[in-house]
Amino acid sequence: MPAERFSERVRGEVPYSLLHIPISDLRDGQQIGQCFLVKQKTQRSTRSGDPYLEILLADRTGTIPARAWADAAQRYANQFDEGEFAFVEGRSETYRGNLQLIVSSIRRLSSHEKDAGQIQEFDPALLVPASNQDVGEMWGELLALVEGIEPTPLKDLTSALLQRHEAAFKEFPAAISKHHAYIGGLLEHTLEVARGAIVYAQQQPALGLHAGLVAAG
Repeated sequence: MPAERFSERVRGEVPYSLLHIPISDLRDGQQIGQCFLVKQKTQRSTRSGDPYLEILLADRTGTIPARAWADAAQRYANQFDEGEFAFVEGRSETYRGNLQLIVSSIRRLSSHEKDAGQIQEFDPALLVPASNQDVGEMWGELLALVEGIEPTPLKDLTSALLQRHEAAFKEFPAAISKHHAYIGGLLEHTLEVARGAIVYAQQQPALGLHAGLVAAG
C-alpha cells in the first residue's frame, strides 16, 4: 500500500474497518482491507485476451476465491506469491451463488511490517488454522513418552532433538495440505504416530519390535 494510503487508513479515512473480518463472516457488498494467506495464485486470460488473476485466499475460518482484473492484475501480479501473507483491498460480491472478492490491490507483507506492527490487525493466528488440541498438553505428553524410551542413550538423544526443535514442533504444520496442515500440526501428528507405534509394538510381541526404537523413530 502506498504510504499515503496507509496514513489515511490509520486516520480512519478509508471506507472499511481496521478489524479483521473472518472469511466465514464476510457478506456480499463489503469493502475490505486486511490480511490473508495466499493459498493459490494463477494467471489467466479472458476470452478477449485480457489478463486476470485467479486467487484463493484463506484465514483460519476458511477460504474464499478472489479475482484481480485488468489493471489490478497487471499491477500486482508480481507483488505476492502462494504461501505468503498478503494485504488485500477490495470488495465482496456474489457470483453464481458463491461469494468472492474482487481485488483492487494486493501485495505481500514485508517482514518489517509484520515485526513492527505497521499493519495493525495482522496476526498470523487469525490467518492460519491451528490444532484444536492444547499445544502445551501435547508437548508434555510427548516428553513423557520419551522418558519411557530405552536404552538411556536413545532416550537422551531423542529428548535432545525434541528440545532443540521445540518451537518448530509447536508451530509448524505436518504437511502443506494433505493432513495436519495447521499450526501445531507437526506436534499433533508426531504424538499420534508415537502413541500408535508404542501400542502396536506392545500388542505384537511375536514381532520382536523394540518399543524404544519404534517410539524414537
